[in-house]
Amino acid sequence: MKLSAKNNKFFSKLKNLKKELFLKNIERARLNQPGVQKWLIIFFLSVILCLIISSRIPSYKQYVPGEIAALDVKAPQDFLVEDNPSTIAKTRKAVDSVWAVYDFDLNAIAKVEQKIDLAFKTMSESFSNKDKEKIEKEKIPKEEFEQLLGITISGSSFKILEKRSFNLNILNYIYRILNNIFEQGVVSNREILMEEKNRGIVIRFFPNREETNVQEFSRFMDITQARSRVKREARILIPSSERSLEKPVVEIAQGLLRPNLTFNKSETEERKTVAREAVKPALFEVKKGEIIIRAGEKVTSEHLLKLAELKQLKIDRNSFVSTLGNFFAILLILSIGFSFSTAELAKKFRMQNKDLFFAGIMLILTTLMFQIDKSLPAIKLLFLSDQSVFFAIPVATGAIVVSVVLGVRHCLVFSVLISVLSIMVFDYKIECFIYPFIGSLVGAREAVHANKRSTLLKAGLWVSLANIIVIICLKLKVGDFVNWEPLMGDLAMGFSSGILSGIIATGFVPLIEVIFSYTTDIKLLELGNLNHPLLKELIINAPGTYHHSIITGSLVEAAAEAIGANPLMARVGAYYHDIGKIKKPIYFIENQEGVENRHDNLSPNMSGLILISHVKDGIEKAKSFKLGKVITDIIQQHHGTNLINYFYKKAKERDESSESGVDEKNFRYPGPKPQTKEAGLVMLADALEASSRTLTEPTPARIQGLVQRTINNFFTDGQLDECELTLKDLHLIAKSFNRILTGIFHHRIKYPAKSSLEPSFNQKNNENMDQELSEEAENRLKNGQEDSESELKRLGIS
Repeated sequence: MKLSAKNNKFFSKLKNLKKELFLKNIERARLNQPGVQKWLIIFFLSVILCLIISSRIPSYKQYVPGEIAALDVKAPQDFLVEDNPSTIAKTRKAVDSVWAVYDFDLNAIAKVEQKIDLAFKTMSESFSNKDKEKIEKEKIPKEEFEQLLGITISGSSFKILEKRSFNLNILNYIYRILNNIFEQGVVSNREILMEEKNRGIVIRFFPNREETNVQEFSRFMDITQARSRVKREARILIPSSERSLEKPVVEIAQGLLRPNLTFNKSETEERKTVAREAVKPALFEVKKGEIIIRAGEKVTSEHLLKLAELKQLKIDRNSFVSTLGNFFAILLILSIGFSFSTAELAKKFRMQNKDLFFAGIMLILTTLMFQIDKSLPAIKLLFLSDQSVFFAIPVATGAIVVSVVLGVRHCLVFSVLISVLSIMVFDYKIECFIYPFIGSLVGAREAVHANKRSTLLKAGLWVSLANIIVIICLKLKVGDFVNWEPLMGDLAMGFSSGILSGIIATGFVPLIEVIFSYTTDIKLLELGNLNHPLLKELIINAPGTYHHSIITGSLVEAAAEAIGANPLMARVGAYYHDIGKIKKPIYFIENQEGVENRHDNLSPNMSGLILISHVKDGIEKAKSFKLGKVITDIIQQHHGTNLINYFYKKAKERDESSESGVDEKNFRYPGPKPQTKEAGLVMLADALEASSRTLTEPTPARIQGLVQRTINNFFTDGQLDECELTLKDLHLIAKSFNRILTGIFHHRIKYPAKSSLEPSFNQKNNENMDQELSEEAENRLKNGQEDSESELKRLGIS
């Protein structure tokens, strides 16, 4: 009994464990569903955008001076408001009260006297050590004396000093003159000094660092005035009996004059900084419940000061309610907006979860730019208005990038969403919707099919022009077209916004291609380079397939231009559509020139399997070389679910006696059928290029018949049902194919045939086993289908 109870308990636990694992698997399966993932992305995107927008929710409207207040604003608590104009005035007054500091060098005269004394003593000793005869024969060099003084003097003055044997009594005249002048003070620039006349200056004496305030500047001289003073002093001091000494004394005194009163800029600025920092801000108190501004009252500068301080408090009693409201509004907007892009109605352009995630990141980045712009302080410049910074935001960047990566249809939804988020950030101002919306639309339109990087820069230029027009319209609307300075500033900011958008998008697109594995037209340009390693491998291993792919690329490019599809995507897709043949090139007729047909020794089933496998091999090659989803889809879809008619009929002939028969599914490509116009074009051109090789005499009439027959076969087989090619498109495609093929198989001069050039029996029988379209058309007619001519009339391509 005890053992039975234990067993029951064990099996009960095991059963509960299995139930829990089953429920977890169900939950995991639900999360892996694309629909669930889509709503999770939208939900978390709404949360992030809500946090960005609600990070600083203003509790009042942002006003400008002279505007009429719409609502009463009360103070939620006591707070102090800084009176900026008063504080600035006090600071300016404090700084202006600081006197300029000048340094007075007391040692200047001592240094000069020391230099003169040394020079004269040296020269005097030279005279005393030589007798008169030697003095007459050997002249004392004038350069030595000048070097000792550090100045130059005239030759006549030097001769006078020589005659006096550099008598030291001459020094007394020089000392007295320089002493009188240096005591007064010599400045380098008296005009700068006189600017301080109304206030005065502080003189610091060096080396004792004593200070004195001076307001009388008449005694100070500059160098020019000091030199004139030297002449006057010399005329007074030197007696008439020694008048000959006046010239050398004046020259030496003037030469040794130096400024001894200099402006100390660093000390002056330091004192001004101290005075500036010592100023306390002018504050006034706002009490709790006090009406800051009343509805209908004209806004003044004092109101703006109080409102600005109230904003800095970051107090909003309804912040949670406002945040919740923003969240639900954003969730509703994103749900409706992205529902257009993910709707089944536009299956070709339907947005995948990866696309949704990418678009969400672009929305977040653009909204962050809005929020950063809003948090920046207003720029007070003559040529800028309050909206100049907003006009400078490169808002069209997101639209240009989304247009290049996802296409213009998704970008229309993106433009609406980003414009709605803009007005939510900027307090529902209508101009904050119009400006980003128009710029984004223009940028998206000009960036469509960007087949070179300069296209994005041109798109930015068009955005700049659109921004200028929108700004002018907005200024006309509010009647603010008279103030030229801010208008020019706004226009300059709008123009730079567009240019900046193009530059940022140019650098951003390659990054998006790498991170999200997108294949843009710019990436297609790189893949379209015939030096691509995969195409080099194709031309070496399968030269016939390479030639076939190049011609197919020419056919689809011309046809894509005719019907408005993407010519670049079609051409590059044609280049790579048969890369799966690299693995077994010899089993395909275009690579069998001069080689025995391998299919002669294989069963039809095996031959069909080899032909079908080149699609799978091509997909693997595309993934290994990271060609992108666009090219991979064309490789997968370029045969659709088409029947390999040649080997299917051959298999039926072998198994005529079998009761079970041959399953047609074994000879059809796995598909899917072409989902885009470009994939449909590659299918048609691939088959047509292969079939055109079988024409013995490719006259224009035969080429036209082959083109019509080929398109008709695919149409009646339903291979074009899912790629949105209309009858009008098929008519234009047929005309384009006719023109290109007629050019390829143009008439040549008929040369005498040589027996060695006659095609062998094997070559005549080796049809293109990949398509078999001509034979398939005949088979359809034998089975009782409508006449080809009537079908072509029904298609509208005859």
